[in-house]
Amino acid sequence: MIVHYCKEIDRLELYFKYHLDTIEQVKQEFSGRKWDGSKKCWTIPFSDDNLDKVKGLFLNVKYSDELIRFLKQRKKENPLTLEKINQIEDIIIDDFEFITNPYKFQKISFQYARINDCSGMLLDMGLGKTKITIDVIRYRLIKELIDKVLIIVPNNLIDNWLDEFTIHSNIKENVIGILNKRNKNERIKELYNPKKFIFLLNYEGLLVLKEELKKINWDMIVCDESTNIKNYKAKRTKILTKFSNKAKYRMILTGTPTGNSVIDLFGQFLFLDRKIFGDSYYAFRNTYCIMGGFKEKQIVGVKNYDKLITNLSKRCIRFNKEDCLDLPPRIFVKRKIDMSKEQSELSLQVINDSIVMMEDEIITTTREAMKQSIKLSQINGGFIRGDDGIDVYLKTLSPKVDETINIIDESGSIRIIIWCAFVTEVLILQKVLGNKYGYENVFAIFGEVDRKDRKELYLGFKTPSDNIKILIMTIDLGAWGLNLQVADLMIYYSCSYKYLLRTQSLERNYRTGQVADKVTVIDLMINDSIDEHVYKAIEAGKDLEKTINDPLNFFRRLKNGKKEKTKTP
Repeated sequence: MIVHYCKEIDRLELYFKYHLDTIEQVKQEFSGRKWDGSKKCWTIPFSDDNLDKVKGLFLNVKYSDELIRFLKQRKKENPLTLEKINQIEDIIIDDFEFITNPYKFQKISFQYARINDCSGMLLDMGLGKTKITIDVIRYRLIKELIDKVLIIVPNNLIDNWLDEFTIHSNIKENVIGILNKRNKNERIKELYNPKKFIFLLNYEGLLVLKEELKKINWDMIVCDESTNIKNYKAKRTKILTKFSNKAKYRMILTGTPTGNSVIDLFGQFLFLDRKIFGDSYYAFRNTYCIMGGFKEKQIVGVKNYDKLITNLSKRCIRFNKEDCLDLPPRIFVKRKIDMSKEQSELSLQVINDSIVMMEDEIITTTREAMKQSIKLSQINGGFIRGDDGIDVYLKTLSPKVDETINIIDESGSIRIIIWCAFVTEVLILQKVLGNKYGYENVFAIFGEVDRKDRKELYLGFKTPSDNIKILIMTIDLGAWGLNLQVADLMIYYSCSYKYLLRTQSLERNYRTGQVADKVTVIDLMINDSIDEHVYKAIEAGKDLEKTINDPLNFFRRLKNGKKEKTKTP
């Protein structure tokens, strides 16, 4: 759906493909709606409530340029548009001393969390969810409300939490237990260390320590990036929800609570407070989800939106970045590049082989077809993975490499982040860019890099210098929790197939502390290739896999190089 603002009549215009369910939702949910036959769109009165409702009810909502300009101008005229901030002149907290001064919205969030035993911090990335949580932990420790705290985080964020404890608290690191060691016995030893009362555990560790975690009387449990427990069937979610209800205080932290669908809320609330949405997945789905697609098994929309928001607000507080921070404009640019002859020949071979295997029913599922599409992405990046699992570089560098160098040289930026979908792409760029700009100025981070070394590399990238410094990372490793505001240029050498990884990685340098005049994001895209389909899916707010209903037809379109055009107002 595309949402446009018509200034002349002060109304929102809704453009979408004909669908009876969507039309019925517009009729039911929006008073004052009108059908504009000349423009072939529905119009509704402009208001913040209506705009929020559109975003909540419908999937893949995009704003037109006119609406974006209007909202930016409106924000300049009314810097704090969030109603809750406007209503509160100041928050006076005289029974607690902050180590670092909070913003007003952080004070409001702190106040909300400390008076609610179970709370969700649904704050956009970059608004300080970790700082707020640490302040809440300190408050409850000082008031002797808690003794044992368990914080469950993605593995690559453990160092970030340790850094944040150092910045925002006087809690010493020697009382914080780290439970992500590879050896199970070492984890158990750390868990029962009598000197430690705050524990950082990665989500995978729930499976390793499931029996030991049940035996401890946790007073407070926090789930950072809580979409990691969105799947109620997942082992980690089942293990956590078996012992977490004994903890009086529980928190979820996420800026994307419904990353793929409103159904993602169910698993998170099984942990936070199951009284809000109940224990039944199917009852939740039937109440809040519109089903459609193949055999009516796909979630295509949201219903009972007002009821959903009312229930969410019983346990959660929500702040948007645009309402809280005065950030510079962010500019998105696509650089389209032609394939090399070698890439073209290899890609065509993979596509032809895939089509034959599908026609012969050797490949029968979308998941199997995705493995073939990954090969195409690898070729675009400059390598191909053999059947033995070994990556082989192409004879010539991908044209993406030369374009990356051109962008760096013409940008004038001295702090640059480059995202890659594959480790081998990181290694290719590390060698080429290291030779050109100096290896001491190129920082490559991927899974095989030791955790302690990663910390040093991040610090090296952030250290002030007049030299160009380039940070190259795999998206799945660096997308979460990092604060990289020193960079004003971000290049996607390749893009993840996962929409949530894209949205998370985009926010690493667009957060509190970004002082550049503008932030630029450049996507490198090979013409008439898998890249175009990946970006089309991401722009629609979907994982690539979820856009492929007919794998055979998808690969035939790849072979023919057909492009679909999207109509915009």
